[in-house]
Amino acid sequence: YTLTAQVSNTGSVDGYAIPQLYVGFPDTAPAGTPPSQLRGFDKIWLEAGETKKVTFELMRRDVSYWDVTAQDWRIPAGEFTFKAGFSSRDFHANTTATLLRK
Repeated sequence: YTLTAQVSNTGSVDGYAIPQLYVGFPDTAPAGTPPSQLRGFDKIWLEAGETKKVTFELMRRDVSYWDVTAQDWRIPAGEFTFKAGFSSRDFHANTTATLLRK
């Protein structure tokens, strides 16, 4: 899975930004699954006023949980939430998707 986000430096000073991608699992995930899990980050240089596109590549395991009974990774059924921001408490964009499971 590939997700992209636009990151802008709205300030007047050049600097680094570290955008982060978090995944929220559906309610069908087992009890104890964290509500948001960090699944990607990048460090980019932005000049004042500049905007860049950041791409996050997710693997199957990034949207899976470990099923202790089956001893295998499983993708839960339902709607995932993907959140982008600069920390787990500072989200600036989100989207939802229901993933195809194999």
